[in-house]
Amino acid sequence: ARKPADVFTHALVSKTQETTIFYCLKGLDNIQQLSDSCVREHFKFPKQEILGITTKTALHLPNAKINCEYTFGDIYLYLSCTNKCKKSVCPLINRTLEYDSCPGQYPNRLYTLANISMKEYLTFVTKSHDLYTNNYFQCNNRKCIDYNKVCNLVDDCGDQSDEKMCSNHFMCRATAYYITINKQCDGVVDCVDFSDECTENCGDEVVEGYPLKAMSWTVGVLAVILNVFTGTKSVCSLKKCKKTVAL
Repeated sequence: ARKPADVFTHALVSKTQETTIFYCLKGLDNIQQLSDSCVREHFKFPKQEILGITTKTALHLPNAKINCEYTFGDIYLYLSCTNKCKKSVCPLINRTLEYDSCPGQYPNRLYTLANISMKEYLTFVTKSHDLYTNNYFQCNNRKCIDYNKVCNLVDDCGDQSDEKMCSNHFMCRATAYYITINKQCDGVVDCVDFSDECTENCGDEVVEGYPLKAMSWTVGVLAVILNVFTGTKSVCSLKKCKKTVAL
């Protein structure tokens, strides 16, 4: 059986951009299992002030660090970037959105100043639902995507940079296809190359390296030849036996 997810992966977003992690919603059947209360915080990353942005995304988050391996998209990003995850790292680290970021995207952008560590630089914002925001993830190839497309098991950037720092998935070796972390070593093959099951972590390993592969092929071919020889010999013996009986 596959491991159950122990953290809810969705959120409720209000018209005022206030996001509540389902983990913190009242009325859930498993809310009694939570030993820590939830807190309300404003999301701001990096720690900077942007001229023109007065409304920040409000979050209702767990008041203690939790396992984020079963959260995805903007929920994973919000939790990891507010230091609420036990092991996961914030995917926004070292990603500054400047005025010339995301070329060809957001034609209605508005340029403004940002201040981080007492250093000013030119950035941009966009308007959505009467609110100004610049909550975008910049890929290594300079393409930009929304937060809900980061760490969501899909290569939305095209260069895998939106999934690279995420701890909530396993990437199949041959196809670069992402599966949830609980599908690794669960006894069910999800990767066409068996890399989710035949690994050192699972206790089984696919033979690697050309010398070992060549040896495996050689042994396999010799086994086939031996089986053919044995089968042919058995048929000949059977025919000889029939002729003796006939005589």
